[in-house]
Amino acid sequence: MSDSLHFTYAKPAMCVGGFSPERLKQTQDAGFSFVEVGFSELAAKTESQIDEYLAVLNQYSLTPVAANGFFPSTLGAFFDGSFDIGKTREYIARAFETTRKIHFESISFGSGFMRRVPDGYDRDHAKDFFVRLLSDEVVPMLEKYDARLNIEELQESETNFINTCREAADIAKAVNHPRVGVLCDFYHMTKSGETAADVAGFAPYVGHVHLASPTSSRAVPLPGDGDDEAYRAFFKALAQSGYDRRFSIEGGVASGRDFAETLKESYTYLTGLLAPYESEKV
Repeated sequence: MSDSLHFTYAKPAMCVGGFSPERLKQTQDAGFSFVEVGFSELAAKTESQIDEYLAVLNQYSLTPVAANGFFPSTLGAFFDGSFDIGKTREYIARAFETTRKIHFESISFGSGFMRRVPDGYDRDHAKDFFVRLLSDEVVPMLEKYDARLNIEELQESETNFINTCREAADIAKAVNHPRVGVLCDFYHMTKSGETAADVAGFAPYVGHVHLASPTSSRAVPLPGDGDDEAYRAFFKALAQSGYDRRFSIEGGVASGRDFAETLKESYTYLTGLLAPYESEKV
């Protein structure tokens, strides 16, 4: 592998929102050192509850580096007339303050239920609203709390707005701030028809990557899931485009499989795929 093709973070994190202490222990036992937590889930906790949660993560030597689930479902939707800017502004300020003890290298903004565009609604207006919301309400908090937010593309079955990484990159470009980028979700990307050949077109904006199997019902990546060549091509395209941030597994464990053993198998498999790109300085 060429010295120029490397990832500083060649060990994947695991999305652990909702995991019990037992499953956090199994996550550690599987080999993980870094985790992605639930942002709105933590934002609803008290400071003492946050401290307790961080203590549990520390007990299992798990470092939170990213978060998903930026907005809770209780805030309503942007374009159906239910949006309340005051309520949303209050939530954003409170959420960042509540979670201030965690350094988020990435917070993913998916929230497909919030961004669905009603029939007949002007999609240019929707884009302009989205850009203004991020620029005016979110960016100041990202600067204040030294965090980054990445817009996640979601397949059409989940929303009808920002369905590809190219569309997410178009929003990030319009916001034009170094703390706002794209979360490239391999599962959603594949379901929306994008492949490794498309990566170069949006790679400069990618600030985080989610991994799950598009052919195995969004399960954690495994050797036999049928996506091996696609994973390899995807990682190579990212490396060639200069991507150098983190990867998180955001997938489930199929019914009937042992959770602990499956997590361990997934971690071993992905670290093997990423090993050729591992930076010598790590």
